Amino acid sequence: DGSCPEECSLNMGGVCYFSDEQMYERCPWSEEHNFNRFSMSMIELVFVLTGENWVDTMTAGMLSTNTVWPGLIFFSFFYIVAFYMLFNLFIGVILEEFELTDDEKEALQM
Repeated sequence: DGSCPEECSLNMGGVCYFSDEQMYERCPWSEEHNFNRFSMSMIELVFVLTGENWVDTMTAGMLSTNTVWPGLIFFSFFYIVAFYMLFNLFIGVILEEFELTDDEKEALQM
C-alpha cells in the first residue's frame, strides 16, 4: 500500500527514514526499490539481470522473510539462469556477425 512499515521506520511528514541498524535488522522496505507492485518487481529483476547493484536487491529480498534461504535460492538461481541466457544471446549475435553468407563463400572459393 506504499506506507512505511511501523516496526522499522521513522515516519516524518509522510517520508520514511531508516537507521543503519534498522535496515540491517529486517527492514528491507524501500520506497524506490521493492517488490510490492508487479511493474516495480520487473524493474528490480532487470537490475538484477544487468548486475547493477543486484546484491543489495538480493539482501533486501532475503531479509524480507524469517529465513534467508528462499531469497538466496531465488536470486542465485535467477541470476545464474538469466545471466547465462543473456550471455548466450550476446555470443550468438557476435558469432552471427562472423558467419559468412553463401555469396561471400562462393566469392572466396573462386
